[in-house]
Amino acid sequence: MKRKLSLFVSVYMLLSYLLIVSPSALFAKESSGVNVVSSEAGITIKHEYINGKHQVSGTIKNGKKVKGDWMIGIGPKDSEAFEDFLYTKKNVTNLSLSYTFDKALEPGEYVAFVKFTGMVDGKLYDEKDGKTNALFASVPVTSKSADNPTNPVLTIKHEDGGGKLKVSATIKQAEKVKGTWLIGVGSKDTEAIEGFRYSKKNATDLSVSYTFDKHLKPGEYIAFAKFKGIVDGKKSALSASILVTIKSPDNPVKPVLTAEYKDVNGKHKVSGTIKQAKKVKGTWLIGIGSKNAKAVEGFQYIKENATALSLSHTFDNQLKAGEYVAFVKFVGVVDEKVYGENNALFASTPVVIKSVENPVKPVLTMKHQYVNGKHKVNATIKQAKKVKGTWLIGIGSKNAKAIEGFQYIKENATALSLSHTFDKQLKAGEYVAFVKFVGVVDEKVYGENNALFASTPVVIKSVENPVKPVLTMKHQYVNGKHKVSATIKQAKKVKGAWLIGIGSKNAKVIEGFQYIKENATALSLSHTFDKQLKAGQYIAFVQFIGVVDGKVYEKNNPLSSSTSFEVKPIPNTSIAGGVLPKTATNYISAIGGGVVLLLVGTGILLYRRGASRSR
Repeated sequence: MKRKLSLFVSVYMLLSYLLIVSPSALFAKESSGVNVVSSEAGITIKHEYINGKHQVSGTIKNGKKVKGDWMIGIGPKDSEAFEDFLYTKKNVTNLSLSYTFDKALEPGEYVAFVKFTGMVDGKLYDEKDGKTNALFASVPVTSKSADNPTNPVLTIKHEDGGGKLKVSATIKQAEKVKGTWLIGVGSKDTEAIEGFRYSKKNATDLSVSYTFDKHLKPGEYIAFAKFKGIVDGKKSALSASILVTIKSPDNPVKPVLTAEYKDVNGKHKVSGTIKQAKKVKGTWLIGIGSKNAKAVEGFQYIKENATALSLSHTFDNQLKAGEYVAFVKFVGVVDEKVYGENNALFASTPVVIKSVENPVKPVLTMKHQYVNGKHKVNATIKQAKKVKGTWLIGIGSKNAKAIEGFQYIKENATALSLSHTFDKQLKAGEYVAFVKFVGVVDEKVYGENNALFASTPVVIKSVENPVKPVLTMKHQYVNGKHKVSATIKQAKKVKGAWLIGIGSKNAKVIEGFQYIKENATALSLSHTFDKQLKAGQYIAFVQFIGVVDGKVYEKNNPLSSSTSFEVKPIPNTSIAGGVLPKTATNYISAIGGGVVLLLVGTGILLYRRGASRSR
């Protein structure tokens, strides 16, 4: 019992000494690489080498409320940081802060340090007149030379793109990646402000950038980028951050709303544009009214939840002669500032409508044409701008009643002109081609009683000797082959089957000498037969069965033509020792003839000698 009491007294005295005599001994060192200064508030430091980057973190201990300036750096000794390894942040209220330096250190021994000057729980920690009670901690850093290839490094940058914040990140010293990108802007490295967070999954890009549409209020922020995935076949988690400072403008530009009015083909177009602004969302009101900007009935247009900086609308209705005001109004948010009914953006411009002494009335004109045996009717509504209704085009008797097959109707038409071609033929006689329009023309209604109407006479003359199609053909023997050509003359349009053949006199086609072409639309056709014909008399013939200029030619009355030709026998070449032809000379007759000629010549000679002696 005495031993236990003695042990208790010893422990009590030791704790009393530590708490009363030397309380700072409790805070001398928390762990390896951590220094603590001040008995009331202390600061700890932590250095980590993550994916080739140096991350330094500082935390204020024994404090609840702080406000002051942080300094984080790495250098050759305490409080002396390299230019690229120094980070400061002022007016910080966080108890901890960390920063990652993207650049690499050359091999050697260094010191990473954190310093805080400011208020901690109402007490000032500062540096003045060479004296300091600033919270400070440091830890040694050893940078070793890399035996293996350089590790990947994530870099980050930001820029102002027309009032919008653009954050870009790139993985350097890497060739192939696949994973998830995260880009954000916030008060801390990993806490993004609402509307300032962007992620991209299954990304294979070595770099990514994103522009945030929202605007940040003036102040200091951290833009950060993270990549988690596979880098060159190795799992990696890379991160980087950068300070973003948004300054408040000295003379903020206010948005200005402008209004414009135009008379476009008798219609009233009003346009509004919000200038000196970047982003809007709200309700547009466009109208035309009296001078107090009260819209006339039928001259008001509203568009809600609009995000465009400009808007225009065209009113189709007509205004009476007089003076008006075209106005534009916008209620909503412009560059994060609210404009309500009391301070809405507003603009107006005067409009003067002059009276028309002699208003122009619409006129319906038409024209009939006979084109390639077809009847084409064209119609146009002149002195009008806008129409909607039903067109009726027809050809009929003089009372404008359409003949069957000669009527065309088009409903809900908005074109000012229309044409139609009738394929059928008219018998000889007198007709009327007419056009009718029932509907709305420039907001005026034209019904059956006052419809727009136009007509023109059509005279179809009888043809005493109507031209009939004629099928002609020709046979040629070209290079030992038989070529047959055919043409349908006095015709314009055909569709049917051609038959070309060679046969005997009864037109029976010889095997191998027949050619057929169906669904033909050409007016002529030719074909060459490669086979040879024996000597004799033949007939080359052509037939066409189908439609020619709207008339049907069937098997009973096809267009046909034929021509006869002869194939002569080919003479045989003579052979030695063979039978002589009939034209060969008879040698016996020739010898007899020669003897007779010799005797006659001898008799004449003797006669002449006897006569010369008698003299």
